Amino acid sequence: MVGLEVSAKMMDTRVFTRIHTAFASDAVAEAHRRGHPPSLIAGRATLLREYVTFLERDVPAALLSIISLGVAIVTLFWLDPTIGAVCLLLLVPSTLINARLARVSQSLNEGLNDRLEKEVGLLQTDAPNRVRRHFQALAMWRIKLSDLEAKSYGFLELFVIALFGVALWRVALQDVVEAGTIYAIFAYIWRFVTSMDQVPQIVQQIAKLADINRRLKV
Repeated sequence: MVGLEVSAKMMDTRVFTRIHTAFASDAVAEAHRRGHPPSLIAGRATLLREYVTFLERDVPAALLSIISLGVAIVTLFWLDPTIGAVCLLLLVPSTLINARLARVSQSLNEGLNDRLEKEVGLLQTDAPNRVRRHFQALAMWRIKLSDLEAKSYGFLELFVIALFGVALWRVALQDVVEAGTIYAIFAYIWRFVTSMDQVPQIVQQIAKLADINRRLKV
């Protein structure tokens, strides 16, 4: 088992570095063909790494979250249909919150990527004040993105608290309930919640890639 994990890790690195090499090479060649300045091309080449990070880290996490959500909801419906229905209903506010997160994140990532795209050209100049303002601006955009994700997570947690409240209420209504059933209910609720917690980060990454993709077409 350990040998398989080590082999998979080594293979992952080789596969994704090849993807990055091919993708970045084609993107840089296309940028040269369109006559973009070298500093802009260098900045975009750095941003392209986000695509590989998304494929390597976020796509597996997203697939795992989707599978875990599905398994948790189906199992909870089997254990207690009311709790399962509440979990299903919880997807509605989650979708609305994450849709807003995606919309605002795209705007914030546009500001962040504007800075990152021009970073190489700026660092070539001997202008300490401009450089300082540049890094202060980067910090500002990243703080805004972090705050947005944290607020989205906080709103979702309010619904999660309600979900646990419903689960406790349902368990308390049972005249006879086995300890194993109680454990299973809360274990699958926890799986459902942890899967939901992954969504805001993935949404932000998708918003970032959408902005990068737009830049590559210019």
